[in-house]
Amino acid sequence: MILGSIRFISGFELNKQSLLKEKLKLRAAFSRKNAITLELVLPPMVPDKDIVAPLHTTNAALKLIALSCNILNDTLVETSGTEISIPYNDIYIPSKNIDLPLQSEA
Repeated sequence: MILGSIRFISGFELNKQSLLKEKLKLRAAFSRKNAITLELVLPPMVPDKDIVAPLHTTNAALKLIALSCNILNDTLVETSGTEISIPYNDIYIPSKNIDLPLQSEA
């Protein structure tokens, strides 16, 4: 589940065949860092306990995408994204803050 100051993002799922809330046991948080940046905070984790993955998994990929749109004319302004590779093991990973830049129209 995603929590934070941007409540409408909570529960949004892109892939109905593989729900994030069923794969990632963590409670990540989105917030608006400033006018042009979203911040995702991933809490500390132990991957093989906090991520559900198939047997023999060695790495998990977390793909993040931020979209900005003009709600007045229903157009996409910009997208940005990043991918994080997480070794799937029993080693503790500290909390991580990830910035996702947005562009607002001038």
